[in-house]
Amino acid sequence: MIVVLVLALVGSFEGGGVIALGLGILAVIVAVVLMLVAQWLLWPWIFVVSDGKTSALGSLRVGYNITINNKVTSLLVVIVATVLSMAGSAACYVGHLLTMPLTMLMFAVGYLLLTNQAIDNPKDSMPVYSPPHNPPQQN
Repeated sequence: MIVVLVLALVGSFEGGGVIALGLGILAVIVAVVLMLVAQWLLWPWIFVVSDGKTSALGSLRVGYNITINNKVTSLLVVIVATVLSMAGSAACYVGHLLTMPLTMLMFAVGYLLLTNQAIDNPKDSMPVYSPPHNPPQQN
């Protein structure tokens, strides 16, 4: 948002307001896309830490591996969560009282499914993390 304001102010003083506004809108679109990609790639990390199987920094790598090994499912979870969040925001943020718990529950169940844990009692099963994909080495 600050970038948009600065570009709009600079553009208005030099007569290039339309160009500055266009660059500002482009910057916002790029930032939103980068945030969605980061959310898609790293959403499982907090659940990995909650399982207590790795440190905070190690959980980023494990969360990334979970997402990469389950690309479509992870993408669908993030898209549905984003749509739910937007729906909650559209109702003057009062809708977040309903949509945020649903979103968190959806992320938790998605994590349990992607790591082959039981949904009804996760403590009965150990999480299964896939090893990272290493490209075959050519000699």
